[in-house]
This record gives sequence, structure tokens and C-alpha cells, in this order.
Amino acid sequence: MKIKGLVIVVDGFDKELFYLASMKFLKSFYYRPILSVKPVVTPACAVSLLTGLSPKEHGIIDFYDVNFHVVTARNVHHIYFTDILKLWGYRIGLWKVPMIYPKKYKGFTVWGLEAPILTSNPYINSVLRDINYNAEEIEYFRDDEQYYEIYKKRARMDVDIFKFLVQKYRTDFSFFWLRYSDILSHSLYKRRNDLLVKYYEYLDKLIKELIEELNPELWIVLGDHGFAEKKYIISIPKFLIDHGLIRWSSSLQKLTHYIAKKMSADLIIKLGLLRSQGFLSFLNIGSYLIEFFRFQDTKLVGSEESILTIAPYREDIAEFLRKKLHDLITLEKINNSLVIIPGKSIALTKIVLSKPIILNKSKLRIGIHWINTVAVSNHPEVLKLRSITGVRKLLLRALKRKIAKV
Repeated sequence: MKIKGLVIVVDGFDKELFYLASMKFLKSFYYRPILSVKPVVTPACAVSLLTGLSPKEHGIIDFYDVNFHVVTARNVHHIYFTDILKLWGYRIGLWKVPMIYPKKYKGFTVWGLEAPILTSNPYINSVLRDINYNAEEIEYFRDDEQYYEIYKKRARMDVDIFKFLVQKYRTDFSFFWLRYSDILSHSLYKRRNDLLVKYYEYLDKLIKELIEELNPELWIVLGDHGFAEKKYIISIPKFLIDHGLIRWSSSLQKLTHYIAKKMSADLIIKLGLLRSQGFLSFLNIGSYLIEFFRFQDTKLVGSEESILTIAPYREDIAEFLRKKLHDLITLEKINNSLVIIPGKSIALTKIVLSKPIILNKSKLRIGIHWINTVAVSNHPEVLKLRSITGVRKLLLRALKRKIAKV
């Protein structure tokens, strides 16, 4: 089989791990380090990749909006490069690409993290059901090696299904998003880099197999972001409460935060409170928790450690945080909200902790998203890339010469 284009995103494809790993296949082509975007959160990164715009331009900064509603492609008011390829007549195959739902393309579409279902295609649903495909995204295992082996098997399964669908639906352009490298890195980064390097080397073999079987004229492999070690946790609401900038809304809210700060991250994971059948069900928990993060008329919203949004925008809070944390965070005004983005190795939390800044003591969740990633391609133009936002332009320029028949 020969297709026209293939994009593979290795979620959390870290620059440091890429250089440590013996990825013989990928390193035999053109490659270079590139930057992700800030905030370094998957939906923001995915939309930047798809539109070529920064989060400040396209407005998607998190899994949630300020009302804790999960965002989807309906919230994006810019055209994706996949939409342009569709208009050019390409048959497109998408596997678990975030921020695509509810878009559909001629070919096949399996949706990503934010979608309530994997696909609306009855045949693909039947295939996934027949093989007992498990959509669960977050797991906990006592043994690191077992954890590694599980996501190794899942990567193998995803690649096999993707290859089958590309061939069955005879796509011209296909886009494969591999989630499991991100999940492993949250738990193993720095603590077990040996296993992550092994995983990268295993992915190198899977990617080689995928590229050789599909034989794309143009292919690119890249990360949506990289990783860093989480060293410190900043409790923004603790800072603001201590200085009288926000106030508790109720005694129940105060009690809930007190209980939460007494539970370590490791205990929460061990109790299975992060386990979910598909990531969307985990995100939807946020809609039930909104009142616990509403401090009178001010909301604190953030689905991950790499971002915290204060809505509505308040200049007094912005000015205070600039003075107090000027070398640890950056601030942006986006969608009439104050967006707080932490520096490298720093995590943000909505929980009111006992101290404003504490040392991270978790042994099970120590990796945090960061901007350094890498891109690899058979096309020399990849050497000119500086950021994931440049991928859209590279693809459209290269694929425009290969317009498919409608």
C-alpha cells in the first residue's frame, strides 16, 4: 500500500528521552528539537498543531472552559489542516486525535480524549467490541515493569487497528495519536527513565513497521509536548486567601479542601480515584466539583498541573501574582480570564494547601508537561521547524502538489 501522507504524534514525546534512546529508525531520517506551546496542555497543543495558531490566538487552553464544560472542536472557530485536505478531496483516517470530535471525514474517524464515544462508525465499533478494546486511559499498578508491559501491549494493539483501518478505508492521509507514552511519563519520568527509554525504543520499531507497511510519500513523527520532573507545587488559592484576595464561599468548601490536602497524590492514585473508563469520564468529574473551586465570585479552573485559570479576569490578582511569583509563572489574559502558566518543574494546584509552595513528595506522579519536544520526517523541510505550530504549513505545502481526485 502507498498513501500520500502520515502524521504520528507520540503524546509527550520528550526531547531528552529521544536523544537517550537508541531509536535507530527515526534517527536515520531528518530530525530536530522543536517547541510546543504554552499552556502545555494536550487540547491547547492539539489545536495549535491543527490550526497553526498559538493558544492565545485560537482560545483553547484546557480540557474545560471556565464553567467546567469539556471543550471540543465545536469551541474552535478556526479551520484545521485536516479540513483543508478534506476540501482538496483527500480521504482521511484519524485515530484518537484530540479536539476533532464531532468532526467526521471521508475515510474513518476515531475520536480523542474529549469525545463521549470513540467513533460513530458501526463497523469500527463492532471491531473494537470484538477485540475487547479497553478505552481506559488511567491505571495504577504496583509494579513499574507491569505498568510498562501493559502500555507496550496497548501501543501494539493501537498500531495494528490503525493499520487495518487505513488499509480498509483506503485513506490518502492518516493521522495517528499515541496516548500511552504520556501516561507512562506522568508516572515514570526521571524516576524510571530506563523504562521510558525502553518504551521509546519499542515505539521506534512500531513506527518503522507502520511507515514501511503504509509507505507514505510524506511522513512526520512529533510530540505535542515533552516532559519535565515535577519538583514544586504552588497552591495559588492559598496565596490569594492568605492575602485577602479571595474568600471561602462556604464551610463545606473549606472542609473539602482540608480533606483533600491531607490526602497525598500517591494515596489518591492507590485508592483508584483517578481510574476511569475513558478520560472523558474523568474530565466530567470536574462539572460536579465546580462549587468547591468557586471562591465567592471568582472561579479557579484547571484540569491539569500545567495551567490554572482565574475567571473573570482580575487585575488586582494579576498584579499580586506578578510581584509574588514573577520568576516562577507567566500570566496571560485569554477569553477575559487570567491564565497562569507555571515554569519548568513547577505544578499548579487548585487545592488550598497548608503552604503556598511545597516540595513534591509524590513517588507515583512526578512527570509534568513541558515545551521541549522533537520532530522527525522523511522531508528535509522538518529541519526548518521551530514549533508544532509550523507543522500545518509544512503539510499543506507538501500535500498541495498531490491533490486527490474527488
